[in-house]
Amino acid sequence: MSRLLLTHATLFTLSGAGQARRGTAMRELGLISDGALVVEGSRIEWVGQTAHIPREYFNTQEIDCKGRVISPGFVDSHTHLLFTEPRWDEIAARHSSLPESTPRPHSLDRGIQRSAREFREASDGELLAKARRRLVDLQGFGTTTVEAKTGYGLTNEQELRALELLRRLSAESLAAGLPEIHPTLLAHVPMSGTAEQTFGWAPLIQQAKTMGARFFDVYCDHGAYTLESARRLLQCAQAAGLMLKVHAEQLHPTGAARMAAALGAVSVDHLERLPADDLGTVARSASVATLLPGCAYFTGPPWPPARELIDAGAAVALATDLNPGTCPSLSMPFMLSLACAQMKLTPAEAWTAATINGAAALGMAQETGSLQPGKRADLACFETCDLREVVYSPASNLCVWVMQSGRIREQAQ
Repeated sequence: MSRLLLTHATLFTLSGAGQARRGTAMRELGLISDGALVVEGSRIEWVGQTAHIPREYFNTQEIDCKGRVISPGFVDSHTHLLFTEPRWDEIAARHSSLPESTPRPHSLDRGIQRSAREFREASDGELLAKARRRLVDLQGFGTTTVEAKTGYGLTNEQELRALELLRRLSAESLAAGLPEIHPTLLAHVPMSGTAEQTFGWAPLIQQAKTMGARFFDVYCDHGAYTLESARRLLQCAQAAGLMLKVHAEQLHPTGAARMAAALGAVSVDHLERLPADDLGTVARSASVATLLPGCAYFTGPPWPPARELIDAGAAVALATDLNPGTCPSLSMPFMLSLACAQMKLTPAEAWTAATINGAAALGMAQETGSLQPGKRADLACFETCDLREVVYSPASNLCVWVMQSGRIREQAQ
């Protein structure tokens, strides 16, 4: 196994107990000035100050980081990676005074149906090629771990196809040194041609785990799944051994966040319209509140109540929500910038939300999301000595290279 020594870095380790950060702990980034880090194979072996490197590592291959920021790679814990093209006409119409070809968010399911039709018509090769390109771009902004949902199949056959494509993509990504993929089976909107909202999902849920899925997610909202239908699907998935996620309180308050917390969901996502009465319930739960500022940016306010959730003690994560209709952006630094400018997070809180808390939203906080011995060597290097420059320079990509399971990939200049 190869050994590598990184020296003279501005290290933000976020080291700790391997769980989500809450409250004031979200501002503690574990800074080591003039830091050093030893990687052995795919794992981190030692972390400390350059002046205190143990003698046994003196003859190790060295990279002088010249004061640059080195941090855990971003964990993008909510994406719809597998699609053809963004619905550019819908996005543009939403931002103009022209009539929309696709209805506004209250009937967003019609946009999803359009993406589902395009998914069915596309070849496997086309879908995989587009997803690979997105993985390269995600990694280019410093992302090393990605959750990827199905949800544009909307028939048993096509959802199984999506799971198989994600399984193939995950294996290819691992071999190519691209971000690690965590597949999710998503009940997006009711299946085509079915009147009963939960019809058809039980056999898919039973097969999902054997096909590589780790999570089951359901979109609970008007035009998608009702609260009771979502509950039945989640209970079925829980019985099948899948971890739970929920699209909750995005377009309308539905009680989905409260239900998800009660069921022990690993994350509750969106929360733009989280009722004030449910905020404390989410904050006290084990579920990570995964907020998606890019979605609010492209569709319009309200912004998720990030400040209120953090102040109430919630574990908050940030993710892109990369998808064809409401967030075509795959830049995690842009999400951090939005979270600070519009959702009142501090840069330190945003960084925590995008690393260790994102890992917790995938049940991976013991494996990645911080720089400490024994964890996977997933990290990113930025051309600055101050991470605030990354947060407040959203039009510039300051990521110089990433390390993916101990393998360095330099960015194209």
